[in-house]
Amino acid sequence: MGLTFPTSILPMLTDLINSLSKEEIRHFKLVTKGLKSKENRLDLELFEYLKNHKKSGGESTFRAKYYPDNANAFYRLKNRLFNRISKSLLLLHNGNNLHHEVLENLTLSKIFYSKERFQLSHHYLKRAEQKATALDNYDYLGIIYHDYIKLSYEIETIDLTHIINLQKSNSEKQQQLSELNNVLALVNHQLRRNQNMGTGSANINKVLSEVIEKHSHKDEYTRSYQFQYAIYQLITQFLLQNKDYKELQNYVIDKYDEFNTNNLFSKSNHDAKLQMITFIINSAFKNNELAISLQYTDMLYDEMLKFGKLHYHKYLFFYYQSLVMNYADKQPHKAIRILNEIKDDTNFVSNPYYVQFIQLNLSILNYENGFLKKAYAELVALTKSAFFSQFDEQFKLQIYMFKIVVAYDIEDYEDCQATIDYISSTFKADENSNMWLKCIHILVQRDKFKIDKEIKAQVLGIYNSTDLETTPQNEIFGFDTWLLAKIDANAQVNA
Repeated sequence: MGLTFPTSILPMLTDLINSLSKEEIRHFKLVTKGLKSKENRLDLELFEYLKNHKKSGGESTFRAKYYPDNANAFYRLKNRLFNRISKSLLLLHNGNNLHHEVLENLTLSKIFYSKERFQLSHHYLKRAEQKATALDNYDYLGIIYHDYIKLSYEIETIDLTHIINLQKSNSEKQQQLSELNNVLALVNHQLRRNQNMGTGSANINKVLSEVIEKHSHKDEYTRSYQFQYAIYQLITQFLLQNKDYKELQNYVIDKYDEFNTNNLFSKSNHDAKLQMITFIINSAFKNNELAISLQYTDMLYDEMLKFGKLHYHKYLFFYYQSLVMNYADKQPHKAIRILNEIKDDTNFVSNPYYVQFIQLNLSILNYENGFLKKAYAELVALTKSAFFSQFDEQFKLQIYMFKIVVAYDIEDYEDCQATIDYISSTFKADENSNMWLKCIHILVQRDKFKIDKEIKAQVLGIYNSTDLETTPQNEIFGFDTWLLAKIDANAQVNA
């Protein structure tokens, strides 16, 4: 019986190759071409097949050509390629940040310990300790102190009492931080279950409050970035759960200023700094303080350019999203211009959320500003996108309902009816949505151009028998308000 390999390596290899930058690809080829190989560089050829035939079955073509009857040999080749790419990435990014440097020095220390070159092992261990201390990373320090104690059997000059005291102090900090992180993990889990903005459970809020009260005022932790940031995360999640956006805005601004003043930000935690700015942007927007939200949006972009644009692409879409949010009401032409500029950007078109945000907001903004045909075109593009099937069923239903609205306003009643029929045959709409669709059906199928009092009374009768105003269907568009405006509900039915 031949060897078998886990099938999980198959999609992972394709994902790994697709994630590589031009620099990483170039480095991988340089390193790999310098290796001697018995398989006539089939690993590089497979790499090219997978990189250049993302949608046309490059893997199956390669396998049919070289391994039609030897599946295990093919899987072994894929496994070698996966490992070589991984090692190439480690080599290229060697020393890129303090975390890498800690691990590299730890590894070197262990290598020389195994060679019984204990002074060299001690040298690299001290370097690892310096860098781990700069990171304020108690997990790394725990490993380092353990290795110091092990080395003390071989090197008499190591102050074992001092190391043991450091280890004890570090263990206490690890335990406290572990408690904070465990609660934070529970909160994050609860938030995901409640769609990120839910109120959470009473038990989670109770535990969170107790931990915040227990740890947030301890003077011995005030200089520790890890403790301060863990507590910051707990408090912000607590405020998010309770939808206290005003307090959230004030708290994050205060902590951001405090972290800056105490020089707690660095290249190694620059991502956390950017995340804090996004919290301020979002909470200020929620509080309708658009000037503050835009101020921090500008600050976000400035920070994205630092450290050689570290995390630039991670936050680029959020930067544009923030501009759109803040310009949408008072300067919609700017929001539309930004969305049009980024909708074909290759950085965004492969992400379902980005596609959804761009096309939905383009349709809403164009509709609200009277560009009905453009709004309709964006909705059609959204419903036909490759990602649309991946979206939540309730979201898709609302998109089709909004498409009916726009089609009605451009007097494409045939498409209105076709979309109504499609919804009826495809979705399990709630009662209120069904009643709304029934009202639209009456308006679309009327014989007269004018909506007379008989049709108005009929639609109002259906509308008043439901609770349309409170249904979730109004999350992206005020369907009930639009319907009442169409039948002029403020006028008397018998007028």
